[in-house]
Amino acid sequence: MNRERARELLPIIQAFAEGKTIQARIPENDHGFDVTEWTDCTAPDFIEIAEYRIKPSPREWLVKELVAVQGDDKRLSIAFGNPIKVREVLDD
Repeated sequence: MNRERARELLPIIQAFAEGKTIQARIPENDHGFDVTEWTDCTAPDFIEIAEYRIKPSPREWLVKELVAVQGDDKRLSIAFGNPIKVREVLDD
């Protein structure tokens, strides 16, 4: 491992030490491997040909619902309704 690779892996190793899930994949290359899917690692070995990342976690946020309201004069206006909780769905 050279210094550049060590700098690249340092945040991932730190996250692993903190208990976060690490994922790895071996990109298509001349070594005959063709594993392009991210896979959870229980004990990453940090081999040179693999790519590593911290498993992304879904984000959550609130969005205010917009509601069209018709007044007494038959005009439509926009009002804010109840907040809606939105959760991101991640592909593995």
